[in-house]
Amino acid sequence: MIAEDFQALFPLLTLSAGAMLIMLQIAFFRSIRFTAILTTLTFAAAALSCITAAEQAPRLVTPLLQADHLALLFSGLFCLAGLTTTVL
Repeated sequence: MIAEDFQALFPLLTLSAGAMLIMLQIAFFRSIRFTAILTTLTFAAAALSCITAAEQAPRLVTPLLQADHLALLFSGLFCLAGLTTTVL
């Protein structure tokens, strides 16, 4: 994999890293307010990273994974839906 592949996968990598960080935070420091803040920041960062990933789209990252504009659109929409749910 090269740098452009990682840039195309950045929204998924951001969500994965954020989920791991949130699980670690819950395991060691149980605070609903801090969990909500981390979740909001994770969703916002993943939604914004879809913009930078769009520069590399369409890109065949692996034979079974393609990062195109439609995939990035739905990734952004799901991140915004999660962000809305977290804020409510």
